[in-house]
Amino acid sequence: MAATMMMALCRAREGAVLERRPSPTLAPGEARLRVLLAGVCRTDLYAANGVLPVAIGRVLGHEVVAEVMTSSRFAAGTRVTVHPWIGCARCAECQNGTECSSPRVLGVDADGAFAEELCIDDACLHQVPRELSLRRAAYIEPIAASMAVLRAPITRAQRGVVLGTGRIATLTTRILEHEGFDICQLATVATDAGAFDYVIETNERPIADAVALVKARGLVVLKSRPPASVPFDLATAVKKQLTFVAVAYAPFGDALALAPNLDLDDLLGDVYPLERFAVAFERANEVSSPKLFLEPKGG
Repeated sequence: MAATMMMALCRAREGAVLERRPSPTLAPGEARLRVLLAGVCRTDLYAANGVLPVAIGRVLGHEVVAEVMTSSRFAAGTRVTVHPWIGCARCAECQNGTECSSPRVLGVDADGAFAEELCIDDACLHQVPRELSLRRAAYIEPIAASMAVLRAPITRAQRGVVLGTGRIATLTTRILEHEGFDICQLATVATDAGAFDYVIETNERPIADAVALVKARGLVVLKSRPPASVPFDLATAVKKQLTFVAVAYAPFGDALALAPNLDLDDLLGDVYPLERFAVAFERANEVSSPKLFLEPKGG
């Protein structure tokens, strides 16, 4: 019997290319999904441009809302989003049912969501309410990533700042405001040095700015995932006796519960058919671009 074919956007030797390839093979413990909508992330641009090392032929994309085709946990037709970190099932954390210490990343280490179909570990699926719009549902991964700052040891009595003015900085700021934190998004080293109890970095400004803006014995929250090493002002951090904490994701269930209540309309942009990925990628490279989405033909 001939294999079912699908369209997929893959890493090429130069950039990305749309390919017609066999649908993915379902492995034990995996679910098969029909992709409805997938968000374009800066990680996808890094992968396509070769800034982030990704295997040639890898299907890109990790922000997704999909419909279940086959799953041991959900009925066919159930709408789901996907946690893009796939546990190794071997480390102590996986054995204890906590977050994997060395996960494979969807769209980087495993074939991703810029395709008509996706196969992924059933444990990564989270059911999406039907009343949630597709664009918001495809935006759950960034919401969960930004909500992770709530796992840092910060309190509503403290004053904080989110460094940056881009989409992820704005999303993080709005989440903190929604949760009642005293947070701002605009600060300069010249006027606000040492003014904040905690600083949240988003890879839009140097770590040195975070170190300068936070009070002595304050907290720097590391939120971004840059594709390469970044300079770090260790000497000043030691002098100020700062604490650093890195955060990754909040529970996806928490992100799903919060998504309908957030002001997101200005952050969510246009939907492009998968065939027009080049236009979407070019727009997504613009600093002021809202979140853009790709819609597979089969979706």
